[in-house]
Amino acid sequence: MALRVKFINRFFLLDKRGLADNMKFRLMFLAVSALVLALLLSNALAFEIKPFKQDYLVGETFQAEIIGNFSKDLTLDSVHIFKDNVEQFPAFSFIKISGKQYFIYFDLQSAGNYSLQVKNALYYENGILKGETKKADFFVEKSLASEYLSLINSVKQEWPSSVEENAYALLALSYDTELAKQGKQELVGKGDSEKQCWPASGCKVKDTSLALLALSKLGSVDSKWLVDSQNNLDIGLYDIILDAKADSSCILNTTKEQKTVFVASGINTINLDLKNKPSQVNVSISCTSDFDAKIVHTYLGILSEFKMNKQGNMSSFVLNNSKCYGRFYKDVCNTEASAYAYFVLSDLKLDTKGLLDWLKINAVSTKEKAITKSFEDWLVNNQHNRGYWSNSSLAVSQVPDIESTIFASWSLQGKDAGVRGKEWLKGNFDSFNFKNRALALALLFPSSGIESVVSINPAFIKPSKNVELSVINNGIKVINVSAKFLLTNEVKEIILESGKSSKVSFVISNASITSSSIEISYPEKFGSSSELQYTIPVLITLIHENTTIPLQEETTPRFRFIPESLNITLNITEFTLKIYLKNLAPYSIKNLSFEVTRDFAKILKIQPENFSEISGGKIVQVNLLFSAKEDEYSGEIEGISGNVSVKLPLNLTVKKNAPQNDVPGGSIIFENKTCSALNGTVCKLDEKCSGQLKPAMGTSFCCIGKCSKQTGTKRNIGVILIAVAGLILVIFLANRFKKKKPKEMKDVVQKIEEKYIPKTEHPGTKFK
Repeated sequence: MALRVKFINRFFLLDKRGLADNMKFRLMFLAVSALVLALLLSNALAFEIKPFKQDYLVGETFQAEIIGNFSKDLTLDSVHIFKDNVEQFPAFSFIKISGKQYFIYFDLQSAGNYSLQVKNALYYENGILKGETKKADFFVEKSLASEYLSLINSVKQEWPSSVEENAYALLALSYDTELAKQGKQELVGKGDSEKQCWPASGCKVKDTSLALLALSKLGSVDSKWLVDSQNNLDIGLYDIILDAKADSSCILNTTKEQKTVFVASGINTINLDLKNKPSQVNVSISCTSDFDAKIVHTYLGILSEFKMNKQGNMSSFVLNNSKCYGRFYKDVCNTEASAYAYFVLSDLKLDTKGLLDWLKINAVSTKEKAITKSFEDWLVNNQHNRGYWSNSSLAVSQVPDIESTIFASWSLQGKDAGVRGKEWLKGNFDSFNFKNRALALALLFPSSGIESVVSINPAFIKPSKNVELSVINNGIKVINVSAKFLLTNEVKEIILESGKSSKVSFVISNASITSSSIEISYPEKFGSSSELQYTIPVLITLIHENTTIPLQEETTPRFRFIPESLNITLNITEFTLKIYLKNLAPYSIKNLSFEVTRDFAKILKIQPENFSEISGGKIVQVNLLFSAKEDEYSGEIEGISGNVSVKLPLNLTVKKNAPQNDVPGGSIIFENKTCSALNGTVCKLDEKCSGQLKPAMGTSFCCIGKCSKQTGTKRNIGVILIAVAGLILVIFLANRFKKKKPKEMKDVVQKIEEKYIPKTEHPGTKFK
């Protein structure tokens, strides 16, 4: 305790005898504290990339903040964007807030695993200068909205002719009133309006089942034909219609039952009692006189006839009572048709007991077992470890089957196996045909899961007057968007249709320099109460109305050569190299021209010579036309737009018998036709091509157009020669009166050349 009091007294100068020592101690203590604090702050601000979130949808806007204790400002070339480990070149906005803080945003165009990387950035960490690459990973996936949009665009062109595909598409798009109306009209037109079965050319159980299932989502349906098509003798009434040639006595057999029936000459009706019979019933009748007979089935006003087989004085027919379905009306049992009939009958809440019992015994394929929802253990054990199902057991086939996987995942919804199946399907949507896409959306990805997809521009605001931004609906549903400016708490509501944008603006008169943000809120999914949100930072620079202070604005247009450098070895002297230039900014760059260094001034022509405008994110082709000699060349090509430029380092070796190397990111164009064969002309050095230059055999400067003389060339040469002679005379006379060592003639001539001789042998290409 005494030691502790002494320390406190000493630090606060309570002990007067140790004043000098106390001062030294205080200074040392404060220095150490400041150093510790500085190190902590340095560590905290060392270098960090902070995305606003980790998961995005295609069509949304990526936002990230880059902060760090940088020793020098970051440049645009420090920022690199990778997707699935391959560098991308999206048009992005890069804003410097201060030397320690930057902001980047851009719209996401494709799905994949992304990485935002900052390279060659020098920063301090724990007082040590470092230059390590930092990165932030994020994931982008295709939205369900984009899959629906693909389906919508297909049916807008033309609804499919297939009943099955029409039904699946209508099931998926029934949420949209207008599309549902069109789809229903198309589907109804494919059926038999009297029997209410599909297709009209010959009613089938599967097609009718799917048509009824789709139409039931839009209202009540008539299912009599489908119900009656079942091989079920308990449904409806059966009679034998017998046309006797004379009065006679007949013996009627129905499997194990037999009775005698007396008939009169003409038409007779004999009732058949076929209730609660076995799975197969043999009906036969024999009479003492000649006759014709048929079986007639009646169900809710629908009459169906079955002609009996006649042999001698006996007619017979075998009736199926298995409770199954055939491909057609009361046809031979078919497992697929039975499964689809069960699919719709169970959805319509109609009796399926006998049918389900038959399917439990007879279902074969993965799809058939899945539809019954009675083979969970079998489905779980026959799912491939990648998440899909084949069309049968894994012991028979391990080939992925999309339709089987859809039905199996639907059957096991809520189970782990069903979730894994859906994930596999999501990852393979791009390979789906129309039918599978529609089926998957209808059964597994309903419209209630359609996300709202919104992008914003700008995603960081430094207003010079008022705050203004655009909100774009990249989804397929109308959405309500709320924008709140946190500085004033002002809220604006907008209704945004699919594919439309709307401007949102806020007034900020008489504001001080401050930072705030705008919150953009909208529903996460169709009909959902949960919301998604963008936060747009706002750095307000207004002091008084119409008065601003200067701040560094958003970076000027940015562009990049692809490839970013060239190192070429060729064994030919005449060739054209095709490369590309991409505008990396989200807006247009204008008046872009090219310059080349001295080595390439006489051997290189760039075409086109300039670009008046390159739209945001657009890639343009640039042709480099070479006419070289055997030699080594080294230098740069520079693209210039205003005060922004980009350089392409270029090393070229032309040597006979040299192995030719590849040109990553570019390609060499060879032409095996002569210039004359291309209807062109090789212009002379003092001529200019008024058309387009193309590579040809033996030259890269084949003019497809007219060659015209350049005016003033001879006069300029004469003036240059006179100037050279005059300067030589002046230098000679001056040396007579001066003792200074004269300059060497080559220096003088070089200076004259630099001033007067044209800078390129090929019009349109400047050289540095």
